Amino acid sequence: MSYYEKIEESLNKICLECNFYETSECIKSKCNIGFAINSVKAAKKNGLQIINDGFKLIPKNDIKVYNKDLIARSISSICIFYKECKQAHHENSIISLARKSLESTYLKDDVNYPENILMYIINIAK
Repeated sequence: MSYYEKIEESLNKICLECNFYETSECIKSKCNIGFAINSVKAAKKNGLQIINDGFKLIPKNDIKVYNKDLIARSISSICIFYKECKQAHHENSIISLARKSLESTYLKDDVNYPENILMYIINIAK
């Protein structure tokens, strides 16, 4: 299983818990998890692309309550991807946008990923 597939699997678990999953009210483009899934699928298909001002595409009005443990697991899957990828990760890369979309479900402020998982965790704790 690739890292992309692991991230998708963890995101799909979040979707399965959503009351709107597979209903007419499930609109992935307006959902933080749907946005993250679409981002990961795009990265898997097209590679790690940079989208200038991509953070503006992240849904801002998604107020659904998600399982914090599943959100944390999905973010950790992305961090594992970062670690194994060995590339610098621009904050507007498709995978970083997926991470930011997940962060926005519970974190008030934007969190920078400093290319080091430990420093990232410290930044989240602030």
